[in-house]
Amino acid sequence: MILEKLRQRAAGDLQHIVLPEGEDPRTVIAAGLCSEQRIARITLLGNEEKIRVLAQEHGARLGNVEVIDHLRAADFDKLAAFYHELRRAKGLMADEARAAVEDPLFYGNLLVRMGRADGSVAGATNTTAHTVRAALHCIGVRKGFKLVSSFFVMALRDVSFGHEGAMIYADCGVVIEPSATELAEIAIASADSCRALLDT
Repeated sequence: MILEKLRQRAAGDLQHIVLPEGEDPRTVIAAGLCSEQRIARITLLGNEEKIRVLAQEHGARLGNVEVIDHLRAADFDKLAAFYHELRRAKGLMADEARAAVEDPLFYGNLLVRMGRADGSVAGATNTTAHTVRAALHCIGVRKGFKLVSSFFVMALRDVSFGHEGAMIYADCGVVIEPSATELAEIAIASADSCRALLDT
């Protein structure tokens, strides 16, 4: 029930989502489903030929999905320069910025930072640490917060639990042993995210 509500909300407010792990079959299949169900405008990052072959092998329809080979993209230099400017004060050199933007997670998160995408979803083939690092370096922490934390939604068949069967769990992947202050910030951030996601 809650998943159907989320699908309906997404379809009613189409967002542009970047999927940096475009050469993973699960990501290609998900991109096709999101496009077919019209729940997001999707951009896949990676080698276009590999992505098209994967789509054909797995029956994913990518008709409305944008595929960008970020390594050959016309805006690669612009994103590398933008990232260098963003992190120069932290000691990042121009060649290091270029090397970072070769990573699709960094490229995708920079599209979000520049307002060219609404969000980026990753973690299927990359570690949590790398996924979070790319987001932190490119997008940063939400204003008013010092900490990045994570949560996930558990959709239960028994709707008497949680909010119509939906419950969130935090923080299972980023802040493993939080202090009392960190735990309070995680609780506030998770509650805010839960309200936004579940429309409560």
